[in-house]
Amino acid sequence: MGQRRGEFVSVQRVNPCRLLVDAGNSRFKWALDYGDRLGEMEACPSRAGREVLRRTWRSLPVPQSICVSNVAGAEVARVISQTCLSLWGMNPVFASPLRTFSGFTVIYQEPKKLGVDRWLAALAAWTRYAGPTLVVDCGTAVTVDAVDACGQHLGGVIAPGPDLQRISLLSRTDIQADAVPGAISLLGVDTSSCIEAGVVQGIAGLVERMHRKLALILETQVFIVLTGGAGEVIGRALDVDYEFEPRLVLLGLSIAGNDS
Repeated sequence: MGQRRGEFVSVQRVNPCRLLVDAGNSRFKWALDYGDRLGEMEACPSRAGREVLRRTWRSLPVPQSICVSNVAGAEVARVISQTCLSLWGMNPVFASPLRTFSGFTVIYQEPKKLGVDRWLAALAAWTRYAGPTLVVDCGTAVTVDAVDACGQHLGGVIAPGPDLQRISLLSRTDIQADAVPGAISLLGVDTSSCIEAGVVQGIAGLVERMHRKLALILETQVFIVLTGGAGEVIGRALDVDYEFEPRLVLLGLSIAGNDS
């Protein structure tokens, strides 16, 4: 028994990890951070309660620490904290935006009013791409944040995401249509595909306009990085180059660590 326990401790020392959690409005996403690499991202709906997380997370290796990005409210934070305490006897660290961090600077007068997911995504994008970047998160909301080459967050825009646009249109009109999320076309050929074309092309147009305007202001090329559940769909509708990184917020957590 003593020998097996000694072997277990040795493995933990050789391969330590942190659990990184991105609690969004629609989904929980998490991955293990091994220091030199980030593990595969896993996800479940945000409405999942404590027992669902317990069943899902109990198979994970015991983390050295837990870092969380939470934009889903106090109740979600409570569920995450209780789950971590019951499984591993430790409290998670909840990230919070800072005015300056490792050369990255927030323009907001009150940095904490910048969503922590936006802060982490922009931090990760600037750190990773080292140049002017437009960071686009296509989730429940669509957020677009601009960062210059010096790491200055220049501000952003927030718009309804694809699901909110569909729900709003159908709930406020007598239009009868079946949802066809993810379908991409320039022009729809029936009511459902017309709605989807409007949603996807509208968001793509927003991204392309912001990209064009930012490039003119900064007088340089600007890189686009997309993230979020609808990021791939929107990306395929763009007429400009981009990269899709679904783990962008988790990468930001890995950079910020416990210092945030």
